[in-house]
Amino acid sequence: MYRMALISTLLPKTEGFSVDKVMKMAIIHDLAECIVGDLTPYCGVSVEEKHAQEEAAMQSICEPLPADIRVELVDLLKEYDAQLTPEAIVCKDLDKFEMILQAFEYETQAEHPGWLEEFFQSTENVFKTPCVKEWVTALREARSKSTQ
Repeated sequence: MYRMALISTLLPKTEGFSVDKVMKMAIIHDLAECIVGDLTPYCGVSVEEKHAQEEAAMQSICEPLPADIRVELVDLLKEYDAQLTPEAIVCKDLDKFEMILQAFEYETQAEHPGWLEEFFQSTENVFKTPCVKEWVTALREARSKSTQ
């Protein structure tokens, strides 16, 4: 949890998005997941239901906060879900990158190269942010070397 936010600190400040906003969005996204879990397409929950559960979780978490802060945080989650802003797109890329990074770490720790291939296959050609694409390429190369 919160690795997306930590990874966001490595983003270049020159790619047309607010790194600070990406970091906030990553924290909010992870905060909602701590209540509802990391729902994936394999969980049998529709995208709409996933978004509704995450928004309800955020409303609950943010209830004690002042209204303006509560609105800002819930709006960040909605922005992430809509995937219409550069920050939301970068944040989604970070989420997927963190997933395959974790898969690679699990493979390495288990000394079982290629064991979690499905995670890597599920992210083929989905990354949109140039710097994240570079990180993905480097990770895939490191993984490839570890299987040789």
